[in-house]
Amino acid sequence: MPFSKIFLFSCIAFIIGIFSALMLQKTQLILLGFLFLSLLGFSFLSRDRGIRWLIIFCLALFILGFIRGNFTLIEILNSGLQNFNGVQIVLEGIVSKEPEFVKGNQKLVIKIDKIIRGPASEAGEKILVYAPPCPRYHYSDRLRLSGVLEEPPIFDDFDYKSYLKRKGIFALVYEPKIEKLSSRESLYKKILNLREELSLRIEQSYSKEQAQLLGAMLLGKKNELSKELKEKLNFSGLRHLTAISGLHTVILINALMYLFLAIGLWRKQALLATAVFIFIFLMLTGFQIS
Repeated sequence: MPFSKIFLFSCIAFIIGIFSALMLQKTQLILLGFLFLSLLGFSFLSRDRGIRWLIIFCLALFILGFIRGNFTLIEILNSGLQNFNGVQIVLEGIVSKEPEFVKGNQKLVIKIDKIIRGPASEAGEKILVYAPPCPRYHYSDRLRLSGVLEEPPIFDDFDYKSYLKRKGIFALVYEPKIEKLSSRESLYKKILNLREELSLRIEQSYSKEQAQLLGAMLLGKKNELSKELKEKLNFSGLRHLTAISGLHTVILINALMYLFLAIGLWRKQALLATAVFIFIFLMLTGFQIS
């Protein structure tokens, strides 16, 4: 069997394991257990050694996925924050993701390091903070926050609470008092600083709409598109151009391979150079492949 199919079946088994842990009820898990044992028995009865080992390998990955899903479920159930909405809290934490600007606010994902006042919580839990646009904060900044925990809302057409919960975020804080304590340097932060520098150069060189469109296409800054520009893109059917998808990445890979081969690199060298460029590109876009 080709390696590509083995890899595909392995990934599917791992994903099904995670899904089973998070979504299935007890009776469904019992039925799944019978199916698991049946497949295991079939693998030992099969005369095809390749099929036998493929089934065993996929079942092992299913178990690993199930264990990983259970760890996530335990984190969700044991969160000390989701039961303390409306409580005043003072904490210290790290900005664990590049801040986003949405409707005039900074969205900061804060990984809690220490709670000074408020509910007991394990280090590493995350909250989403809506802060004013100024002063600007950056990835890896260490902040002290003082504000009120809020429960994420559930809208008529979108379950924002479940969406954040899947990202490990259990509470919101709107416009807290913020004090910046320190900032750590890292390679990823330097790449994000480069991204901001490129974004600034684009803004200085093009009109507002052109800069927003280029920022979304090249740097993954979809949230900075104006409402008017989004409507124009939707009307023209070109909104997909602003989403950095797998198709965009494949096109870029092919273009880079063609370029590197054209300038005289060997195929292995071209593959390595392309992989490096693609990795840097994905880091610049914040790994926002859709």
